[in-house]
Amino acid sequence: MRTEQPSKILVIDNNAEDQLRYAHDLQKIDETSFELIFKNKGSDALDFLRIETVQCILLDYQLPDMSGLVFMEKGLEA
Repeated sequence: MRTEQPSKILVIDNNAEDQLRYAHDLQKIDETSFELIFKNKGSDALDFLRIETVQCILLDYQLPDMSGLVFMEKGLEA
């Protein structure tokens, strides 16, 4: 029996179609091995990462409130 927690994947993208594509494509792999968390803005994702740990981040380059590069810089500051 598998008791380990699924890996968390944070998807930061404000495009609903892209979010659905990520979910659809990743579920083809193995939907039990990970948990998808979606955030629409970089600031929301940074707030989330202050309290949660994820194993992978899928990051859109252009977000409504900052670029992907700015997000990475701010994440490294934390």
